[in-house]
Amino acid sequence: MTEFWEGVKDANPIFYTFLRDGVPIYDRGGFLPWKLLLKMGKIRPSPESIDMFMGMGDKTKDIVKRRLLDIVMGDIYWGIITPSQALLMLYGLPPTNVYETVAEVKRIFVDKEKLLEKKYWDILEDIAIKYYKGFEHGKINEVSGEEVDKLLKNSQDYLKRLKQLREELEKRMTEKLFKEIYNNIFEMLKNLFGKNTESGLIRNYEREIINSAKGDPRSLKTLNKLISMKKEFNGKKAPTKYDFESLRKESVYLVQEITEYSQRKELGLLQKSKVIISFRDGKEEKHAELFLTKPSFLVNGQNIHKIEGEKFLKTDVNELNEVLSNYRGGRIIISDELIKVLKKEIGDFNISLWD
Repeated sequence: MTEFWEGVKDANPIFYTFLRDGVPIYDRGGFLPWKLLLKMGKIRPSPESIDMFMGMGDKTKDIVKRRLLDIVMGDIYWGIITPSQALLMLYGLPPTNVYETVAEVKRIFVDKEKLLEKKYWDILEDIAIKYYKGFEHGKINEVSGEEVDKLLKNSQDYLKRLKQLREELEKRMTEKLFKEIYNNIFEMLKNLFGKNTESGLIRNYEREIINSAKGDPRSLKTLNKLISMKKEFNGKKAPTKYDFESLRKESVYLVQEITEYSQRKELGLLQKSKVIISFRDGKEEKHAELFLTKPSFLVNGQNIHKIEGEKFLKTDVNELNEVLSNYRGGRIIISDELIKVLKKEIGDFNISLWD
C-alpha cells in the first residue's frame, strides 16, 4: 500500500491509469475511495513530481550524447578490435592489448605480409586510438550522429575486408604448415634410408617397414597423400579444409611410427657395435663396454676413453654421445692394433658378444 500511495503521489502514469480504469473484484475499503478522490480531482501530483517530470526533458540531450558514446565505445570499438586480435592469433601471436593490436596489424598485415591495404588500418587506428583511447583519457566527451554514421560505415567496410583477409591468411598458413609437415617427414625418411627421390623413399619405406609388418599399412596411404597434396599446392589449387585436417592428423601417427622404427633401428645398430670386456684389476674382476665405432670408446664405470690408432685418450660422455648419435652401422672389426692398445692399458681380457 505504501508503494502504491507513493506512485499516486508522484504522479506515476501507471498508478493513475490503474485507479482511473481499474474495476475492483474484491475491495476492503481502500481502492474505491481513492478512485472517487481521483474523479473528484482531489488526487493531484505533488510539486516534486512535477519538477521531476520537467527535469526529464532537460536530461534528454545528455542521455542522447551518452548513448551515442556507448554505441561508439561499446559496440563499434569491440566490433572491430576483437576480430583484429583473432587474426593476429591465427597468424601465431598471443592475445594483444589495444595499442599492440593496432601496431601489430600494421607491422604484420600491412608492412610485412602486404595482405591489408593501409586505408583499412587507418580505420582501425581511428576507432581504437582516436575515439576509444581518446574517450578513456578524457579527450573525447561526445560524438555527433554524423560521426557515428561514418564510424559505423567504416567499421563495416573494415570487417568485410577482414573476412577476406582471414581466407587469404588461412590459405597461406595452411600451405606453410603443410610444407613443415612434408619437409619433416621426408627429412626423417632420408635420415633413415639415405638420399633418394620421393618415390624411392616411399618404396624403401614400403619394403623395409610395411612389407615386414613393422608398421601400419595406412601410413603408406598418408605418404601418397602428401605427394598428391604437394601437387595441388604447386598447381595453386588449395585442398579443402577437411582434406588438409585429415592429412594433418594422419601425419602425426606417421611421424610417430617413423620415429619409433628409427629408434629401434638405431638401438639395434648400437647393440651390434658394443661388446663387453672382462678383465682383472688386482684380485677383482671388472667389466667394461667397448663401442666399436670410429673412433672406438671404452666405458669403464665413470671413466670413458677414446681409442684412436695407438692412442688411449680420456674423454667425456658428450663426445661419446655425439659419435653414437651419428653412427649408422657398418662392418665391425676388432683389429690387432685395438687389441694391443687394450692389453697395454688393462692387461689380458675376454670379449663377450651380444646375442
